[in-house]
Amino acid sequence: MKNFGLYFCYIFLVLNNFLNGAECKKSSNLKIGLINDEYINYEPYLYYMLGEYSLNNSVEFQIEFLKNNPEEFDIIFGEYYKLRMLTKKNINLPIKIENFYEKNGVKISNNLLPLDLDTFIILKKNDLIQELNLQDLANYYDPIKYTLGTDFNKKKILQLLIYSLESDNLDFQDIFLESYLTQYNKLYSNLNKNIIKSNYQEIFDSYLINENLFTLFSDGILLYKNLQYSSFQLFPKSKYIWSDINGTFIENKNLNPISSYGFSAYLNSDNTDLMCYLFNADVRIKSFQDFNIQISPFSEKEVESIKNKLSEKYLNILKKKNSNIVNFKFTYDDSENKIIETSIGNLEELLLKYPNKNYLD
Repeated sequence: MKNFGLYFCYIFLVLNNFLNGAECKKSSNLKIGLINDEYINYEPYLYYMLGEYSLNNSVEFQIEFLKNNPEEFDIIFGEYYKLRMLTKKNINLPIKIENFYEKNGVKISNNLLPLDLDTFIILKKNDLIQELNLQDLANYYDPIKYTLGTDFNKKKILQLLIYSLESDNLDFQDIFLESYLTQYNKLYSNLNKNIIKSNYQEIFDSYLINENLFTLFSDGILLYKNLQYSSFQLFPKSKYIWSDINGTFIENKNLNPISSYGFSAYLNSDNTDLMCYLFNADVRIKSFQDFNIQISPFSEKEVESIKNKLSEKYLNILKKKNSNIVNFKFTYDDSENKIIETSIGNLEELLLKYPNKNYLD
């Protein structure tokens, strides 16, 4: 009878591990790396979350900025496009983490875990302005305010082009790409030049004092509890797209959100308990609402507990955003970057580059 009891316990443990998958493994000491980001300061957020986690779990931790020493850290946090350059590893992820991504319709395959899925929106404080396409926005003029407030460096231009084209394969002989560069050139003329090389906090401050008719953000800002706005829309796409079949531009009817991974974590070991903690539903909601760093949900399933506080318009975006994920690689060579830099803010250079093409206004 005694042997039967031991056998039963063994079978129970094996079955339990099979059903629940790998467990969240805890370490008494954690060394956390952070890749410095000049646009958004994630350090206060990490200190808060790690402080709360360590207090509840008796864990010691330290946070340092990453230099050339990725192997020294248990977990490294930063923007996805930077972390993806680190060597991928096979980590046995807990079933809790796998279930989180599966529930939200996101596939993962290695030790790089996105925590943030962004799509571009523009916020408006004047709800009298109807939704605009890119041509409308590029031609919009107000004698008092700037049309658009955003940083507009090379990285942001690349992001917007990839967002608009729904591909990170930029063909610089493509007439559709040329058309977008032309519209961005027009938009540049009414851009808020005072914040063109600013960080996120300076962009947000510009929005608060109402300098711009529209301000560009990631959609996660809509969940920040202290935000006040009148209306918003997805960053506008072109009214037209090029049709190879017709050999001309046709009306663009594909206006679904295009998303990309933002703030993420790179795991160096199977000490995954902190990540399991960050994926708790209440911690995710706190990340969205209490910290103004634009961490965005993966789907509408992440915001079930606050669904009644959100607009139907935003919920519709959340239902679609994980179906169109594009990775920003930023590997374009200097000659391609020069085309972009000289095109935006200098239409003559663009016309000299493509003298025999017609542009659609």
